[in-house]
Parts: sequence; structure tokens; C-alpha cells
Amino acid sequence: MLPNLHGKVSLVVGGTSGIGKGFCEWLAMTGASVVVAGRNKQSGSEVIEMMQKVAPKQLEPPPQYSFLPIDCFLISDTRRFAKEFQQNHDKLDYLVMSPGIATLAGRTETAEGFDRKLAVHYFGRMSLVDGLMPLLEKTAATGADVRVLSVLSGSVHGSYAHYKEDPELKEHFTIKNAADAAGFYNDIALDSFAQEHPSISFTHAAPGFVSTNWGSEFPSWLRLVVKGLMVFGKTPVACAKTLGPALYGPEFKGGFHVMTPSGTHGQTTALHAEAREPVWKLTKDIFARFPPQ
Repeated sequence: MLPNLHGKVSLVVGGTSGIGKGFCEWLAMTGASVVVAGRNKQSGSEVIEMMQKVAPKQLEPPPQYSFLPIDCFLISDTRRFAKEFQQNHDKLDYLVMSPGIATLAGRTETAEGFDRKLAVHYFGRMSLVDGLMPLLEKTAATGADVRVLSVLSGSVHGSYAHYKEDPELKEHFTIKNAADAAGFYNDIALDSFAQEHPSISFTHAAPGFVSTNWGSEFPSWLRLVVKGLMVFGKTPVACAKTLGPALYGPEFKGGFHVMTPSGTHGQTTALHAEAREPVWKLTKDIFARFPPQ
């Protein structure tokens, strides 16, 4: 059974492909209005056409679908996006974030000096939450059930042990450390947001094995292996259906939650409590270098 989310306004960041596209399809099927955000306008237009086809008919008022460009590799662009979004929208019920990158390359910096993996999986995402917070709070103040969902690695990542001396992975970069740090920091930031904004619910979820174009930046031989394995993955829309209760289920309402790939409650890592304050301070210090526009 699909929930009835007609009248809800949702923003899906990373919605032009993969899991994000699956969330756009699922949200459209529930009757919600959807803003698709990503880097590819043509792909965004195709997602909008898809949503128009799967949405329930004759809803009043009819759901609205649109595309907005964003580059989550750059904190400055997430700030720009947040400002423009709030100028043109008077409410936001659901913020879903799934932008990502899969590569075996070593530490590769963005124009702002952050590792690309950590930028798109953590700094860009949380900068967007921070930038959109005035609108999220405004919507919650009307009595709406406002929720934020980051789809990355909830419950399946490890701790990043060097969070104090090397929080940006400048000296201890490995593929595993980059993955663990991003997930570890997502837990910490969403937990911290939840403590500072109790009227909003925050969830960090892991999608599990999903059939997408994940690994497109891998070497050609490995891309073939990954493509072959994708036949065993669940579809993006099936993934969205499983994780969807993070946006409407009573069991995920209020505070911070970790969600497993099966849609159940998960746990944070052993270092979560001790790392929360220093990692959150670092994050806010970095945000201060890119003030909301």
C-alpha cells in the first residue's frame, strides 16, 4: 500500500539518476509534489516526464514537478541553491538527499579544497540542510510533519578513528576511510541537527544493493563486473519504498534515527558519542566559511 502524501512538497537532491530517481518515482506515486535537484537538466526533464506518467490522476490541486540545478560537490553552490529555493517556495515537508560518487581514485580535491567523496557525501549535503533550515522550521511551525533523509550508509559504515587529528582525510585517506568518515559524519550531523531542531525528524539510511549505474567511474573491467552484478540488485523504486517510512512512518518521527537497508532501526558506531561534539564543531566552522547567502 502506498501512503497518501498528496499536498506534501518534497525536494530530492541527486534525483536525476539512481536511488534519487527511484525516490522521485515513488513520491510521485504517492501524490506528493517533487522538486528534482541535480547537475543534469536533460535527465531532470526525463524524470519529470516519468513522474507525470506514474502520478495518480485527477488530484486537486494537481502535484507540481520541477527541476533545479545543484552541484553538491561545492558548499558554495548548495548555499546558492538554498537561497534561491527559499525565495521561490513557501514550504518544504521532505528533504531527501542521495547524491554520490563511486570511484577508486585517491584523494581528489574540489575547487574548495575538500576531498570530492567527502564533499558530495557529507559537506555538500549537510550544508544544504543548514541552508534550508529556515524553510524547514517555518514549515514545521505550521504543524507539518517535516523530515530530512540522507541515503548513504546508515548502520553499515564503521567509525573514522582519526576524526580529531585529520578530520578532512588529508593524511589518512583510503577508500575505506573516506566511506567510513562520510557515514560516520552523517550520523553525527543529523543527530546534532535533531538536537538543535526538535520539531524536525532526521534519518540516515543505507540503501542496500540497488541496481543503478553505480561505479560508472570505475576502470572498464570493473564496470563490467559491477554491471553483471546489478541484475541481483533491487530496483531504485523498490529501495525508495523500503526507506520511504523515514518520511511518514510514526516509528521514525521525532529526533534522529538510523535506518538499515531493510527499513528497520539501526545503530550508530561505538565512537559516535565521543566524536559528536568535535566533528560537529568542525562542520559548523567550515559552514561559517560559506555563510548562507
